[in-house]
Amino acid sequence: MNIKKKNGIFLVIIMLMIACMGLPGKVQADETTNTYIVDKEKELAVGESFQLQLPYGINYSYSMVGDSNCIMIQPVDYMNSLLITASYQGEVTIYITFFDSNGIYIATDSCTITVVQRGLQEEQIVCAVGQKKQIQLMGYQTTQSITYSSSNPGVATIDAQGLVTGVAQGYTSVTVTVVQTDGSIATYSCSVSISNPQMAKTEGNLAVGCTEELVITGLQPESTVVKKTSKASVAEVWEYSNTIYAVKKGSAKITLEVDGVTLTYTVTVTDPKVNVNLLTLVKGKKSTLKVSGINKKSTVTFQSSKSSVAKVDKNGKVTGKKNGCACVTIAVDGKVMEIPVTVGSTKVIGALRYGIKAVGTPYSQAKRMQNGYYDCSSLTWRSYHSVGVNIGSKYWAPTAADMAKTLVKNKKAVAYKALPASELKPGDLLFFTKTDGTDNGRYKNIYHVGIYLGTYDDGSENGLLIEARLSGVGIFTYCPSDRKVAVVARPTK
Repeated sequence: MNIKKKNGIFLVIIMLMIACMGLPGKVQADETTNTYIVDKEKELAVGESFQLQLPYGINYSYSMVGDSNCIMIQPVDYMNSLLITASYQGEVTIYITFFDSNGIYIATDSCTITVVQRGLQEEQIVCAVGQKKQIQLMGYQTTQSITYSSSNPGVATIDAQGLVTGVAQGYTSVTVTVVQTDGSIATYSCSVSISNPQMAKTEGNLAVGCTEELVITGLQPESTVVKKTSKASVAEVWEYSNTIYAVKKGSAKITLEVDGVTLTYTVTVTDPKVNVNLLTLVKGKKSTLKVSGINKKSTVTFQSSKSSVAKVDKNGKVTGKKNGCACVTIAVDGKVMEIPVTVGSTKVIGALRYGIKAVGTPYSQAKRMQNGYYDCSSLTWRSYHSVGVNIGSKYWAPTAADMAKTLVKNKKAVAYKALPASELKPGDLLFFTKTDGTDNGRYKNIYHVGIYLGTYDDGSENGLLIEARLSGVGIFTYCPSDRKVAVVARPTK
């Protein structure tokens, strides 16, 4: 075999070997390392981009394994590269498959992209004076340096490790400067709000069923208040406000966590009660309103709606000044109680007290004159009979209509229609007429009577009546527009 023939055969063999390996001439320099992509791993911050350079003159396709949504890929054909942009935190591996112009497979290489979120964990921090809070920097494994500064150290300082300390209530801004290993610089800022939470008082009383708004000063609009109670069965604290609700008698501790500071408030729940629901006084006489269910720290105040009728001192002693109606308001531990006070003559007050004592007894027409039973007219007659005032008879209670007729005849009538409470006097009798279209054959069609007791003196036209209804003897609200009044009479002054 001649030399030329031998050389030709050798050349064919070399070419066949190259073809089998599938390596084009332009990438033969990488054959020994089998590397087609230089960047095997790359870390990107959200929003950053980089070019993944590919060998020139080779066709390729790519696929991804992992969180493919964390990046966006845009081929740049004229540079034979892939432009990769980080979208959000995650990790994905890009596999690049290379093949020649005939579509014959050459090799596969890969690049793993890790996307991190760089910056500050919080764009705003809130803490109280004297409290500390750490600035958290995210997404940096290694750096050349990190420096921190505060725009207003008089409000908050920050040390070399990024620890913020509240100095005074107000606002400042913290700047974080990061020098990366490649010399690039990134700057981040964080708004800092410093509060100075304090409570006006740390303990107090609150009556059952009442609420109290805890007053906290020194808060910022960004402040958060987390509340809890040691005994929800005694006192609740409402989620969406700083309100305490007293449930039952006892003591509970309310804890409030405000911007890193713990505030406490001890509430003692009381159950105030007054010794009477209403007070009847003879003009010139005195009586004391007594409040129970409170403690030494309770402050009780008394106020009369009409001191000219009923005067009350700081100890609850009420003096009847002149005939009429008033209301004493008692305030204690957040609870307000109103006690109607009726002042009148000895006979009027005696009649009213008889009627009040009968409250709760049953109604009966058949037994109307027996002890423990009443109808409307027997209650009225017996109340006034007890003080020596007889309406129509000394021995037996007439009907309501007959009593009205007698009082009109004796010139005791003061009106022939319903009057507002402000024009009525304690002890006045109100006679009601039927309005259903039927006629009972009695004087002015009267069917019912009630004794005017008094009023809460709240500015309304309503008052209180002692009545014997089918449900029994009770104290009921009188409203001038509810029932038709035929006669208003005043048996005695």
